[in-house]
Amino acid sequence: MRKNYFYRAVLFFVCMLLPAVSGSAKAPLGTPTREALLQLAWDCLEEYNFCDIHMNLAAGRGKSTETTAAEMDDLPMDSADVVTDDSGEAFVPQQYIMVGDSRFVGMQQAVGDAGCVWIGQVSAGLDWFANTAVPEIDAVVGDGSVIIINMGVNDLGNVWGYLDILNQKVPQWLEKGAVVYYMSVNPVESHPYISNDDIANFNNILYNNMPPEVGWIETYSYLLEYGYGTQDGVHFDAGTYQTIFYYTMEVLAGFTA
Repeated sequence: MRKNYFYRAVLFFVCMLLPAVSGSAKAPLGTPTREALLQLAWDCLEEYNFCDIHMNLAAGRGKSTETTAAEMDDLPMDSADVVTDDSGEAFVPQQYIMVGDSRFVGMQQAVGDAGCVWIGQVSAGLDWFANTAVPEIDAVVGDGSVIIINMGVNDLGNVWGYLDILNQKVPQWLEKGAVVYYMSVNPVESHPYISNDDIANFNNILYNNMPPEVGWIETYSYLLEYGYGTQDGVHFDAGTYQTIFYYTMEVLAGFTA
């Protein structure tokens, strides 16, 4: 027990000594905030089990989704992974379900399973999402599930089809005790048939017409601002996949990168 407290103290003071990123200069791609480093220290103590990351249930657009470091400090360590929504009901994340096309397949290869359930397929589009991914989600979703969807880059013209499925399935997943997030379709570097203008249009339509209970993870703008690398113009390099994943986890934990 004393050894555990010693390790906690070492991790805490190491993170405290790391300088916070200045507001006058942008950090290199993937540089975490000071708060995120502190959170990472505690996550290390949980053996990198990302299913213990704090969730912020103010997922509806127009609600505040930030939890400040001061607010986190006020939480007892034993209850830090319990967040209370507006109704007063506590939500404890039990699993993260990552659903996507080849970009999520590549992300899984870059970060490992990371305590998540991965449902992915190369070259996947609306048909795969409707006929394969949705049944696989239905088979594993339950109380405390966090569903994160990233689909669309392979069929940007099917945005209304994705919306139809979301409008049908999201209420069912919520009824089972899950929360749902959609990650924006991320930019390409170069492609003969896919443009970032088309991706932005897809994201705008999706964002403005999703069920209000679905949270939005805006990685598209994040990558445009901080930079990204690709292997072939579409699929990201390992470093970018890792950046997207850890940024997503920061967003879900209520921190801003």
